[in-house]
Amino acid sequence: MGTTTALSLNDKLGSGLGGFISSVTTTNIGATALVVDTKWNEYDGGQNNTFQNHWVYIASEANDGVERKVRAYYTANATAVLWGAALSADTNVADLRMAPSSYGQRQQAINSAIGELSPQVISQSIINNAIITSANRLEYFLPTAFEHGRLERVMLQRNVTNAVASQSWTIIQGWDITQIAENTDLMLRFPYAPGSARPMRLEGTTELNTMTVSTNTIPTDDDNDIALLVAYAKYKFYQVHEKPVASEDVGRYQTQEAKAFSEYQRLKNRNPVMKSGYMNLSY
Repeated sequence: MGTTTALSLNDKLGSGLGGFISSVTTTNIGATALVVDTKWNEYDGGQNNTFQNHWVYIASEANDGVERKVRAYYTANATAVLWGAALSADTNVADLRMAPSSYGQRQQAINSAIGELSPQVISQSIINNAIITSANRLEYFLPTAFEHGRLERVMLQRNVTNAVASQSWTIIQGWDITQIAENTDLMLRFPYAPGSARPMRLEGTTELNTMTVSTNTIPTDDDNDIALLVAYAKYKFYQVHEKPVASEDVGRYQTQEAKAFSEYQRLKNRNPVMKSGYMNLSY
């Protein structure tokens, strides 16, 4: 299974929220606060300041990761004047994102969705082969990754070999997870002593990590998985960033939030619990 970057998720959320334009600069960005992109003419209706107070996110070249609010926009030359200091001069055209929502706001919503859905609705499968049993030992520290997810299967290596393709495993029944006292490490307890030193194989799920930069990834590229996550992120975005600015906006805000949550519920009912990719742990 493949992966999906934070930038790709952010783009999908931006498209779902509306008013989102992905493009490249028409001319190289110079050491000014100006950005030119003739694709914007397709959406500006021939009007100046169509994109005033929108956000421009630069996704490549010298200003990769820079986001600025639009101070003014001129349709005649498809130029956005950005707030802030001069940008770094580029030697090539740069990838752009223009939207009424900011990249940072959308990423916050995505991370909020990951935090709330993981690991109950969306999770990452993990395998840990790092623990070696001792002959008469019944308890072993549970790897931290499983503390934030679920341990599903415990196995012991049946044969003695380091060749992965030749390894065979015995499923252990009756294991348990214990804790001596509050705020102490969780322990995996065997129902019987293993009898000899053998590798242990733990399989289960853990939560997904939130993303801090555009190149961070989640371990899935499945269309259904991504659609579910983006739908909930859209709901979280409206919950946080689309507060009504006037009393007449209350109905519109509530409708947007309700529609977003309904779409998430529809996708969730259609799809099983997401279990994406595999992470092999060596610690």
